[in-house]
Amino acid sequence: EEIETTKQTGLKHQYGMVSFARDLIGSGSVIPEIFICLQAIPALDASEGGKPDDRGFPAFGKVTEGMDVVKKIAERETAGEVNIEILKGQILTQPVAILNASRRVLDTR
Repeated sequence: EEIETTKQTGLKHQYGMVSFARDLIGSGSVIPEIFICLQAIPALDASEGGKPDDRGFPAFGKVTEGMDVVKKIAERETAGEVNIEILKGQILTQPVAILNASRRVLDTR
């Protein structure tokens, strides 16, 4: 399955960026889980020689308002069940429902 990489979109995993997770152990496909960057994480961008492949994670949006809410969510307990050791301590114990989100196209020129 093809994903739209950060190399194609020009988006980078910077503060506030919204991105899809991927199944890195199995198919490499996008999975229906998102994350929001609380800091720059260039290792998640598409790059030559990236691991486990060079596609990175597909960033698709940016939080433009409400990062205070994102930070409050990030302060919640992170003892969620995981099958991947590197994700231990990163998954919320109780998922948080997103009740409202809107799309706003920004002029990036």
